[in-house]
Amino acid sequence: MARSNLSVILLNLILAAMFIVLFSSGVSSTPSCHGACSQFPDCAGHCQSLGYKTGLCTIDVCCCSNSGSLFV
Repeated sequence: MARSNLSVILLNLILAAMFIVLFSSGVSSTPSCHGACSQFPDCAGHCQSLGYKTGLCTIDVCCCSNSGSLFV
């Protein structure tokens, strides 16, 4: 009986940890747009100087992201 209770508790802890990791990775990968591409001609360089992994001009707006792609 104690072994099955321990299994349920461990399973719940593992599931909770998975949800936390999935949620935190989803939040960090949302793009952050800083202004018009005319303001930041080197959008990727601007984003990297702010600590982001990548930057891309999308519809004349410079957007930065920490994920590999802005469209994830």
